[in-house]
Amino acid sequence: MFTKKKVWLALLTLIALGGIAYWQHRTVLAHYYVRQLAGAYGDHREEWAKKAASVDDAAVPLVLDNLASSDPIVCGNMSAALFHVAKNAGFSHLRTVELAEQVKGRFAGFSTPGQEKTLLAWTRIMQDHQKARGQDGGAEEQDRNAKPLPAPLTKVISSILIESEKQNELRGASLLLAAELVDCVQPGQWVDACRAMAERGLGDPLPGTRAAAIQLLLRQPMRGDKELLAKVVPLLRDKAAPVRRAALLALAAEADVARDESLLPFLHDDDPEMQEICQMAMRKRGLTDDDLRLARMISDPSPATRVRVVLHFHRLPDLNLSAWLRQLSHDASPLARRRRPRRRRLSARRSGRTPARAGEHRPGRDRSPQCPTLSCRARGPGLAGTLNQIS
Repeated sequence: MFTKKKVWLALLTLIALGGIAYWQHRTVLAHYYVRQLAGAYGDHREEWAKKAASVDDAAVPLVLDNLASSDPIVCGNMSAALFHVAKNAGFSHLRTVELAEQVKGRFAGFSTPGQEKTLLAWTRIMQDHQKARGQDGGAEEQDRNAKPLPAPLTKVISSILIESEKQNELRGASLLLAAELVDCVQPGQWVDACRAMAERGLGDPLPGTRAAAIQLLLRQPMRGDKELLAKVVPLLRDKAAPVRRAALLALAAEADVARDESLLPFLHDDDPEMQEICQMAMRKRGLTDDDLRLARMISDPSPATRVRVVLHFHRLPDLNLSAWLRQLSHDASPLARRRRPRRRRLSARRSGRTPARAGEHRPGRDRSPQCPTLSCRARGPGLAGTLNQIS
């Protein structure tokens, strides 16, 4: 009888423990997943981030706790978990709004790396939403399905963004988030605020922030603002190569803001990617490979190379020579200026005639005054027009 009671007591204990284990299993799993995620690297990070997101409500408080860490790797891993929680819930789902509210409530307690990674997580969330929306069908169907960000979510993210942009350490990440936000809200909304953010970012001491500000200016609502784009021109000479690249990409199609002549020196930039971007920009403006070859010569740092461009002048029509002659006449090197050929000699060489000596008159030649250079016209074709005449 006593043994039978012990059996029943053991069974009841096991049932109770099983119930408690089932009730708390999500919490136990959340602790295990988040602990593993904190020390994960590479591909393992995404694996553990997805597992942590699968126990959403139990894992999020632990994830937010870890964003107070001063270790950028740990904070980056936690931001991956936030991304997958929002992705699983859906961009317009109430759970995503609740997640944003949780983040906002704890944001001030995050470390600087934690705050930065959180901003980048929301940037990634919006990029993923835009990508998914772009795969829904053709352009017309995309326009019909293009729903703006839900108002409650817009309000929460905007609040986080405004406060973050005031901090120098977070301004770069804030500008990246602003670039995505302005594409996800109602047309016209946030444009003035983003324009002001971009202007402040262009003068920021951090290269990453300056590059992010230029990327923000490339968004559709601000892309046609010539006044703002003119403020990007000085950044073509920035010491940081990523900033120069971003500036050149922004100005590649803006010939009225940055003339062809101003881009030629970047064909010899110290950064190979900058040279490639410059070639792409010049081709976009109508230059061919032969044109680029001459453009490299006339913009070469060596005066001896620059003067060699005169060997190709005889192939140019007379009316297009003035742009090149002006370029050489303003050259910083006396050697290049001294080797500037005379138009009459170039014209004779092009036609195959021997130029007349001084005082000599050729029969049938009209000696009446004519416009000797292109400057007699109201407006010349510019360097691009000159380059396009080379064959």
